[in-house]
Amino acid sequence: MLQTQRRHMPEERPAMGFYGAGNRKERKKVKNKACNESLELARRIRAADIRIHIEEDDCKSTDVPSAGVLLYLFGGETESIAVDFCGRTAFIIYANITINLPRFAISAFGLELPWNCEIHWLEDPLERDDNSKVYRFGGRDLHDFERVRVLNHRADVRRILSRGSSLRGCLLGVGDKPMPDHFSHGMVIPCFLSVFDQFGREYREPISLWADRSEKFLRRTRSQAPRKRIFDYPDSGNGHLLLQDDDVEVNK
Repeated sequence: MLQTQRRHMPEERPAMGFYGAGNRKERKKVKNKACNESLELARRIRAADIRIHIEEDDCKSTDVPSAGVLLYLFGGETESIAVDFCGRTAFIIYANITINLPRFAISAFGLELPWNCEIHWLEDPLERDDNSKVYRFGGRDLHDFERVRVLNHRADVRRILSRGSSLRGCLLGVGDKPMPDHFSHGMVIPCFLSVFDQFGREYREPISLWADRSEKFLRRTRSQAPRKRIFDYPDSGNGHLLLQDDDVEVNK
């Protein structure tokens, strides 16, 4: 009698490799989003003058070699600002950068904000065709900056800095998003300022910017001001309206 051996065939299971990996990616994405939202909420709470501990801001990260670069702001607390600018946000940051590494070159600057915003640093005026030596935002309410006072063009991998070198000046940039409404005029905006070396390594420090919403406040005040009607002007006697001083904008 032939005996047949029953072979135990493995149970068929759906291939979990790709599906499982996809699930892990989705879970990681959801987790990162939740962490970012929690971090943004914590920074908003701190910006409202409520003292809380934020690990990302208060503890130095071990994977960021900031010890080689001393990075801090100088000037008064209302000098380094984020300001409303043509539906976006302009940034004026007075920073000191001291190098404690040999043969260091700056390749780029970075600014991490508590809202999603991409920063465009103003272009070196010498790279433009207008033969100017000043940085310009292009807006009527922001003044020009002499090139010698600005750090933007110092981001140049061809310019090697020796140990002990210091750079002192202002960084000028424009974000592609407006400042969120919950940052009212005079509030402190917590953020990170970064310097990248010629190898792409990041050196960053937490800083605070002063929220300047004066332009938005002035626009709101002007829009709420009652408009004068045509009959509110006194008659000059010759059929023409008299122009008041407040109704004429003089460009000096």
